[in-house]
Amino acid sequence: MRRAPHLFLFTVLALLASAAVATATDPASASATGPAANTSITSVNNTAATTPPPLSDKQLKKLNDFLAAKGKDKDVGEFIGNKLELPLTADKKCVFKQVALKDDVSKIIHVYGLLSDGGMCFAVIAPDPTGTSYIYRLDSKFKIIAFVAFTNHVESEIKDPEKGAKTELVYWAAVADQL
Repeated sequence: MRRAPHLFLFTVLALLASAAVATATDPASASATGPAANTSITSVNNTAATTPPPLSDKQLKKLNDFLAAKGKDKDVGEFIGNKLELPLTADKKCVFKQVALKDDVSKIIHVYGLLSDGGMCFAVIAPDPTGTSYIYRLDSKFKIIAFVAFTNHVESEIKDPEKGAKTELVYWAAVADQL
């Protein structure tokens, strides 16, 4: 018997909040009040003119429509905002719309956020007790602007940020294909 999908919104650093999440098999089933979705996906190196973007315009539109319908404005905090070189409000908040999907199998949480400058933020939050999180800020052309990782709530290293960002882009492209 298939488990009911869960929809959760999380802030970029696993600052869990009320949310909307769907299952990897059916992201469209996400509701604004319940649990989330999951999947797998393509390329991040946009240095060559012939390299296609990691997310097509159509996929990006689907993700942004999903975000508009199911996402919530969340504050990722001053520390993460500074690490990702994002603007802060006068009261030191860094708020942008985000949606999170929880993979029913791996329990990994994937977060997508759209930034006011047209860029994007992607995060991966591991289900292990360490709460390992990888957060990537990309511009509108999918170029990495900044990144940060945490293990046990302590900043840690990302050995290959290009690979990590590419993996998330592949994941979200697959999600978009299911919407």
